[in-house]
Amino acid sequence: MADLTLAELRQAVRDRVLATSAIDYNQRKSGSPQTWTESDIPLGAAVASGAQGHLSFAVSIVSAPVRQTSEGQAGLEAETGPRVALDVLYSLRPGRRVADEDRASDAAQALAASICTLTGLFPEQIFSAQLAGEGQYLAFSQEYSSSITVTL
Repeated sequence: MADLTLAELRQAVRDRVLATSAIDYNQRKSGSPQTWTESDIPLGAAVASGAQGHLSFAVSIVSAPVRQTSEGQAGLEAETGPRVALDVLYSLRPGRRVADEDRASDAAQALAASICTLTGLFPEQIFSAQLAGEGQYLAFSQEYSSSITVTL
């Protein structure tokens, strides 16, 4: 992966999520179709407050351990192994929970396929799910690893 800042890496993953088609995961029968929506607050708080909903997501860098440091022309450089987390909310409708859980895992696979088009980003986990919002949502997470050099 080309050397990016940690913020640029997070933004690149966010952009891949937004570029992934959400048509197959729309649950509305009329009106504008639902799309991937980036949450500006942690998804756990969003569910508790009702601020976010179906197809909401958040991308974060959960760690960036340093593997090696060296002196570069711009100063100290650190080779890091960032881990990127993606958290998604998928609505579970009454009477359709099993089908919605299957669609959520399909959505996770589609997101992973899109995100993995980023060179040098590798999947570590593509689907880990738990119920959220008193069972109204399936919250699933993904994790990716990379290797970038950052200037300190």
